[in-house]
Order: sequence, then C-alpha cells, then structure tokens
Amino acid sequence: MQAFVTGGFRGQELCWLNTMRMALKAISLADIVTADGRAITQQAYLLKHSNGLRDVFDWPRAPPGAWDDDFALLWRQALKKCFISPFGVQHSRVLLPQRRLRRWTECSVLNNWNWFFAEEERRIYCFCQYMKRWNIYVHDNRGKYCLSAFSADTLPLAANQLVTMAH
Repeated sequence: MQAFVTGGFRGQELCWLNTMRMALKAISLADIVTADGRAITQQAYLLKHSNGLRDVFDWPRAPPGAWDDDFALLWRQALKKCFISPFGVQHSRVLLPQRRLRRWTECSVLNNWNWFFAEEERRIYCFCQYMKRWNIYVHDNRGKYCLSAFSADTLPLAANQLVTMAH
C-alpha cells in the first residue's frame, strides 16, 4: 500500500485499491508476481487471484461478483504507475528493474507453491487441493502443456523449479 501512496493515490481510490488487494489476498508485491519475480501475474493483473501463498490467513470477505470496469481500470493504472515498466507493449506486466524480486529465500514458499516444473521430464505438476494429489501436465508436440490422465501422490524430486501458470 505504501507504493500506492507514493504513487499519488489518496482517499477513496486508496481505499478501493486496499479492498482489491485484500480480495486478492495479497500482502506484498511477492504475492502477485510470477515465480521468477519479474512480472505481475496475468491473474493478479486481471483481479482474479494471487499466487495463493497467503490463503491460510483469515481475510475479509471479498465483495460479491466480478469487479466492474472502473475498479479494474484503477487497479491496472496503479500497478502500471507504481510497479510496471512503461517501456514495452501496451499490456506488458514486466516490473520496473528496481521492483523486480530475487529468488525466494524462505523455504515455506516451497511448501505452499502449487506449480512446479520438472525440466528433465518436461512435465509440470500442479497440486489439486480437492483431490490432495499432484496433477501432471505433459508437453505436447505443439509446445503446450496438457493435463494428463495420471496424477501423483507426492511431488517428484525432479520437480524443483517454481513456475507460474495461467489457467
């Protein structure tokens, strides 16, 4: 929120930005950026959800329904003004160099992250809360990852890279 204040947001706009931040369940920039810390996630940019690391906290109820266009526009304007590099394509979400995050240093992130990549296998693993199992996405010939019919009880050791996926 301090970045929004520094960016010149005040009064009702700041209140709305705080409400949207809480609805996303985000405490800091780390909660809405990609695994490599270089860009805002598409889901956070569109006010859908954060990376899920703060879901365990007791958050206020989000307003019902989808955000209207005015709120979404304010959110994107605030992100662009405070965090996103002005150089690039119109809807770029790449962070300013001074805002980019480095590697995660807290080990608990590994226990709470839902998407992992196994480079040698060329597979992505996603933890399914409902089934309490790891869904497996396999690389197809067209360069995409598709959900396979198989799942795993535990995350393989080879799946050691955090990834961010839009689904």
